[in-house]
Amino acid sequence: MVQTSTDLIAGILFLVALVLSAEYIIRKSMRLSEATGFSGTFVGLTVLSIGTSLPELFTNVVASIEILTHDLTPEIGSALAVGTSIGSDTFQQTIVLGIVALLGTVAVSKEFIRRDIPLMIGTSILVLLFALDGTLSRWNGAVLFFGYLIYLYILYQRQREENMKHQVCMDVREVLADVFGIMVGLLFLIISARELLFIAKDIVTTSGIGASFLGVFVVGAASALPELSTALTAVRKKQYGTSVGILIGSNITNPAFVTGLGAMISGYILPNAVIFADMPAKIITGFFVYLFLRNLRLSKKEGFSLIAIYFIYLVLRMRYFPLDVFT
Repeated sequence: MVQTSTDLIAGILFLVALVLSAEYIIRKSMRLSEATGFSGTFVGLTVLSIGTSLPELFTNVVASIEILTHDLTPEIGSALAVGTSIGSDTFQQTIVLGIVALLGTVAVSKEFIRRDIPLMIGTSILVLLFALDGTLSRWNGAVLFFGYLIYLYILYQRQREENMKHQVCMDVREVLADVFGIMVGLLFLIISARELLFIAKDIVTTSGIGASFLGVFVVGAASALPELSTALTAVRKKQYGTSVGILIGSNITNPAFVTGLGAMISGYILPNAVIFADMPAKIITGFFVYLFLRNLRLSKKEGFSLIAIYFIYLVLRMRYFPLDVFT
């Protein structure tokens, strides 16, 4: 009991360190991105989406490396890594987007509805199709990872003509200082992610909690806090394209770039709960987001509905898929 309590306290501390490190890197990255003059939506879909996904990214990469070195079993490592990615996405689509709608304005363009949200849903469906055999192979990971790089290239090509219009001049010393700060933040991210995974492993083995459940509803939800903070900051500045771009962009980044890279390193073995509960739930919430945003705005009533959907999902997950079963 004492060991479990110690693990919980240490886990919370490293989770906080993981989130704060990501927040620090996001601030530094935003300063650098301002010097490029890219649009708010582009920055949200790329720089901020990758930046806010750093907790999930390092959780996946470190877990994959620990699987290869046998410090984590493939079952626990895979369930924690993929669970964290899916949990963060679902939390963003429901709780974060719902809170943003309740506190501010959510407005999107027709192009955003036609292009980015279907891509978000389609990527999640592709991951589910890959996972139906109970695994995500290195080949599956490569398809997702390089597909994401192609997506980034297409976004860049669309923005290239505009990127000189709103550039902010920065001193070379400021640039170097920000780059150094980002490197220090990345180091803290690696350390925090590694320690958090080992603590999560101890909690899973001593408490009987499913690793995927811990990944989805604890690590995953906490990993979405940078998205919440950054989205609310964008709302306060009335940068509505940026606020939604962050959330949708992160929901493309996580399954394609984050899960893809992790799977490409070690491959993943997935429990039934992830395949038949968590992945479908994420796709369903994605469809709700699409339906609610068809009129190019998200009302407060719809925002509240998204929050309610998350808690319904949580109750059903606890009721029907409390533990990890591998087939």
